[in-house]
Amino acid sequence: VSVGGCFGFCATFSNCYTIVEVFLSIHPDEKMVKRQKEKLYQSAREYRANTARRSNPNADRGATSVGVQRNLPFGICALSLNKISIPVCIAASNVVFDNASIVPYLMKHGVDPVTGKGAAVRDLIRLNIEKDERDRWQCPILCKPFNDHSRVVAILQGDGTANVYSKEAVDELNVRARNWTDLVTGRSFSKKDILVLQNPDDASHRDINNFVHIKDRRLAHRPSTSTDEAGGDDNTTQAGEAAAFQYSGNVRHNSTACRILEKVAVETAKRKIHEEEKKKVAEAAKSAAVESSGNAKKKRPSVKIYTDDLVGGYKQHTAAGSGSLTCTGMIPARGGERREATEKEIFESTLLVVRKMKKKGYVQIETNLGNINVEVHCDLVPRTAANFIGLASSGKYEGSIFHRNIPNFMIQGGAPPGKTRGGESMW
Repeated sequence: VSVGGCFGFCATFSNCYTIVEVFLSIHPDEKMVKRQKEKLYQSAREYRANTARRSNPNADRGATSVGVQRNLPFGICALSLNKISIPVCIAASNVVFDNASIVPYLMKHGVDPVTGKGAAVRDLIRLNIEKDERDRWQCPILCKPFNDHSRVVAILQGDGTANVYSKEAVDELNVRARNWTDLVTGRSFSKKDILVLQNPDDASHRDINNFVHIKDRRLAHRPSTSTDEAGGDDNTTQAGEAAAFQYSGNVRHNSTACRILEKVAVETAKRKIHEEEKKKVAEAAKSAAVESSGNAKKKRPSVKIYTDDLVGGYKQHTAAGSGSLTCTGMIPARGGERREATEKEIFESTLLVVRKMKKKGYVQIETNLGNINVEVHCDLVPRTAANFIGLASSGKYEGSIFHRNIPNFMIQGGAPPGKTRGGESMW
């Protein structure tokens, strides 16, 4: 009896399993291959292993000096950590840089920012990477876009440039086929001319925490707390003092995060200082307005105006009786007291009276070229007319200019000095 014969003669799955069990009992030395299934859960052993790996940074080869490995995304410059526009690389580190960032760095420091070894501008290799219609880098052979999990290689051309391909295409069409010619240009190359730009299985050289310039910035970076610098604005000094903060021992920030956090802290401190100054000015203006209104109230006695006294108004009550009936916190009240009209209701009634009068308003504008008599349609637009006449009588238009002049059509003015629009209404 053989396994193939068992499966060939069985009619149902239950018979199949029975025959297989008999076969295993007859041949105990032979083992069947157990089929692995994809699991949507994590076993207890895997959980313990992952927990131990997270708690002990040096447990495996992927650990770094700060405990968490952070791989550089493909398409991001290893120096500026921004999106790459012109890709270049150094053969010693096999990491992609942006040409606009790496050239000034090499001219100033003369070292590879990733490995810390000596490097010069002449060591840069220009990478020729094809893009698809969505402006994504892709393999010119397989037409597959590159991502953070792609295996990417570059083939040196001998003239300071390199063509970038997918490792799958190079393995199938060059290495296994023993075809040592470039797939695009047809130039000959050797195995040592293949540069591995990205390998997800071994991403140690793409770990941001291992970059020399990141380590140097992290060690040299300290929040500035000195305030005795010569010159500088008071607001800037106060903002710098308010933005100084200490980093927590449990959270480690890279240089980019430190710069962003400090910039946000400084901007927040400046905003708070500006808001405090604005609040002080508003409080001063409010106190002056209250004082002036208090003086105005002293000059004229207050008169109670009820809603039924207004033109177009009707009798309304304060509803104090119904409120005291349902709420024990209110003083008991009997009868209905008339409600006093609000300022808005009094103003609307005044506009209604002005509209019913059907009269015009007149304003004389004095200019350096003569006087202009203006007729205001108070019967048609009483609210706008009241605003214009009120601002004119209060002197808001003193010294203003006509900033817009269209011959034989119109002139426009009244804006605040130095502006062509805006301004506050009478209210």
